[in-house]
Amino acid sequence: MISKSLLKFLKFCFVSNILIFVTGIIGMVLEVLDKKFISSPGNSILMSIHFFFGIFAFILWFYCIYFFYKYDRYSKVVIKLFVLNVAYAPYYFYKVIWKRKRPLENTIDHDHDPVLGNTIHLESEE
Repeated sequence: MISKSLLKFLKFCFVSNILIFVTGIIGMVLEVLDKKFISSPGNSILMSIHFFFGIFAFILWFYCIYFFYKYDRYSKVVIKLFVLNVAYAPYYFYKVIWKRKRPLENTIDHDHDPVLGNTIHLESEE
């Protein structure tokens, strides 16, 4: 379903999405330490690395939305993908696209819930 080169690129985006959280936490810790102990101009290198990883994180998020609409349309993931966007995209990519731990739900199953049952009886009134 997915070509190997695309999967490799998406794995790179997955790793960069994880690294965006790591650089964000490091940036927050350095910012707190900066204000309390050191008076430096800031950590612009860390911010540029964070921005670089953010580009690939949003590419992964856009691909997850594309994959959702093409193959997994009737699952309840759309709210999580839009509300928690970059935070939920690596989880969705790992579980659904990469490892296939959850089956795709692209069709609605009507076999389990019959509306009228097996037979229809028509009664004529005279």
